[in-house]
Amino acid sequence: MKKILFILFWAIIANGCSQKEIVLRTMTYNTYSGRNAGIEAIADAIRRNNPDLVALQEVERFTELNPGDTPAILAEMTGLKYHAFIHALDIRSGGDYGNVILSKYPILEERSFRLGIPGRDYMRSFGYVRIRKQGHDICFATTHLDHKADDSLRIAQIREILRLTEHINIPIILGGDMNARPEEAPIQLLASKFNVGNSCSELTTDDDGGKTIDYLMYTPESAFEVISHEVDYAAAKASDHYPVLVTFKLASFFN
Repeated sequence: MKKILFILFWAIIANGCSQKEIVLRTMTYNTYSGRNAGIEAIADAIRRNNPDLVALQEVERFTELNPGDTPAILAEMTGLKYHAFIHALDIRSGGDYGNVILSKYPILEERSFRLGIPGRDYMRSFGYVRIRKQGHDICFATTHLDHKADDSLRIAQIREILRLTEHINIPIILGGDMNARPEEAPIQLLASKFNVGNSCSELTTDDDGGKTIDYLMYTPESAFEVISHEVDYAAAKASDHYPVLVTFKLASFFN
């Protein structure tokens, strides 16, 4: 009897410890609005990699190219049934454009912000959702920064993102197309808050010499362990970027 109780005690302890280990498989992917091979190819790439959370950039909806509600369609096609649209701008011919978050988990909160000065800048956006896994809340965010050679607008956009995340007191994962390399000023500024090490970023397009501009980054550093980092090169024909994936383990923040 004592032996049975001893085994039961340690089984309960082990189960309690395992519950503290939270694993999230995340993806960031600039879709090029599905121009290369349609949103079906984008959905195929997502399904093949089986992420929990996806940050998508360059998503059109209700346009000539993508006449339906693209975020909802992608959610249905991928099985990631919870989604949020992060509006950036309206398209003159109809419809709009922005970023999307897909999630396996119910979205408890979502926020969307436009980045830039209307009438002067090509508008971009930043947004995030709050999800809960194993009883703990996590913030998953996405953005797509300015593409021009001059860093000034990207830096302004990053300062705004840093301001918008100041009040968030739960772990944050940020996925996006930053249009800047790790050694450049915009990424160095992001590094004042986020871990942007090479373990969570990779090369993107086929035609740019393999430069790193797509990232999955996180804060606080103490809350995360990077389990794996992957680039889906098989998706080369679906967009002008590759899907980048990072699997995280979150444990110490919640102990």
